[in-house]
Amino acid sequence: MYKKKLIIALFILSTTLLSCKKSVLETLKDTLVSGQWNIDKYVFTNTSSTFTVNNYGTYTFNKDGNGTYVFSNNPSNVNNFKWSNTDSTITTTLTSNNQTTIFKVVVNDKTKQQWTTSSNNVHYDYTLTKK
Repeated sequence: MYKKKLIIALFILSTTLLSCKKSVLETLKDTLVSGQWNIDKYVFTNTSSTFTVNNYGTYTFNKDGNGTYVFSNNPSNVNNFKWSNTDSTITTTLTSNNQTTIFKVVVNDKTKQQWTTSSNNVHYDYTLTKK
């Protein structure tokens, strides 16, 4: 009887701990990304050239999964998007046209993000720092 109670108690404990661990990880991922980020460097590369822009604008990631970005060359044009993330990707979908971009996360910490994505033989790199 004791062995049966011990097995049940261990099962309940392990289930509870695994549930808590997932919640902590989800919260950590949201904390790392959510907030306002400066786009310190934007690099556009195609088959014939590379174009680099410093201080390109800002991304804002709200904890509710919505966000905005503004590029410094057109500060009156605020773009809205929905976002989600995993340990290795950031996915944004523009609300104006449902265009989805999946960024591979190269660096993911509290103060710095580096992302990369490619489409139609064009490669994009972003370096962001938390405001």
